[in-house]
Amino acid sequence: MSEPQIRIVIPASNEEARISTTIREYCEHFGARARVVVVANGCSDRTEEIVEALQTRYANLALISIGARIGKGGAVRAGFSSGIEPLLGFTDADGSTSAREFDRLITSLREFEVDGIIGSRWTRGAIMQRRQPLVRRIASRVFNGLVRVFFGLPYRDTQCGAKIFQRGAIVKVLPRLEISNFAFDVDLLYQLRRAGCSVLESPIAWSESFTASKVRLFGASCSMLLAIVLLRVRDSLLSQIAPFEYLGRRSLIPVCDAFTLLILTARQPHGRAVDGYVNELAERWQTLGHTVHWLHMDGWAARLKVLLWYALFGRREYDALVEVASSRPYFIPAFSMKPAFLILSSDRPAPSKFYKRCYGAVQKIVPGNSPAPDRADAIVQQIKSRGLYVAVFDRADGNWSINYTDSESRVARRQKL
Repeated sequence: MSEPQIRIVIPASNEEARISTTIREYCEHFGARARVVVVANGCSDRTEEIVEALQTRYANLALISIGARIGKGGAVRAGFSSGIEPLLGFTDADGSTSAREFDRLITSLREFEVDGIIGSRWTRGAIMQRRQPLVRRIASRVFNGLVRVFFGLPYRDTQCGAKIFQRGAIVKVLPRLEISNFAFDVDLLYQLRRAGCSVLESPIAWSESFTASKVRLFGASCSMLLAIVLLRVRDSLLSQIAPFEYLGRRSLIPVCDAFTLLILTARQPHGRAVDGYVNELAERWQTLGHTVHWLHMDGWAARLKVLLWYALFGRREYDALVEVASSRPYFIPAFSMKPAFLILSSDRPAPSKFYKRCYGAVQKIVPGNSPAPDRADAIVQQIKSRGLYVAVFDRADGNWSINYTDSESRVARRQKL
């Protein structure tokens, strides 16, 4: 059997009622030509069980199971980050785009020799087998208008769940993609345009069942609007304001091979045990390829100066903070969602009540509870799977991996793709 030339990714989160029909249609239509990859993320129903059962029947079916809800964008990226097929595409789990229509997009991609073809429900020649409700049509056109204004994209339908691309084009932009919700499509097309890739829009036959749709119009619209606004201001001065960082933290999945960590210390006796432990942590991080900066502060004036600098500039430069041997808070979690770690000796006073209110943002560490190298590795994993982001992709070991927090056990996990 020849190797598949097409990789079709189907993102799925609790799709037990619809996934079986879509899988059967795509696997049977494409056969050995394509690898159909279901990326199940944060599923609490029988979605994964259904896919596993179908794998015994279809040799061209694969399953990637991720314990976090990483959204459509995260799931598509997970599917794209593995395999070697020269063509990469994705479609919705509800089967709105038939396998035959998807195959027609692939034919157009090869015929026009472009980097990508996206299906469109709003171009001449498109067939809507069931007319959308008026409110959905209005929401769709308003969103498309905003996308055109914000990003200058010429497409009439960025959200159609049927897209196919050359792997070479996707490889160029994959590390830049961050949006994980339904606005992922805008981020993808925007990055492809910035990279100079040619992507055409093609009319498509669409057969969505609105009664069975899992998308809640108001919630999805608000989420998508927020996502494109944050995407637009990501590189502007507004991105330095904490509320934007806070509001967008659950919709971002960055690529990060290495971190930059800031260690904050005050000029006061820490104790040899604490100082030695922190030095070992820093040495381990540097060995792993991460960057470590130290900042010493003496007195409240210096603290205020450092906090002002961090709030305006430093928050974007650093991925996490380590506070050393202080029971007085730096208040950084009040205006930054970056993960923070507090290192105290066992005989130090308990941290202030402020730290207790920031449970989940600040983790207390006492030297001696675990070896410094093990703790350093654990901190890196927690930064990737908790902290600011819902998940982080990386290629530190040469292969793509995803780091996330398991939705059930709340345990930080790392999974190769």
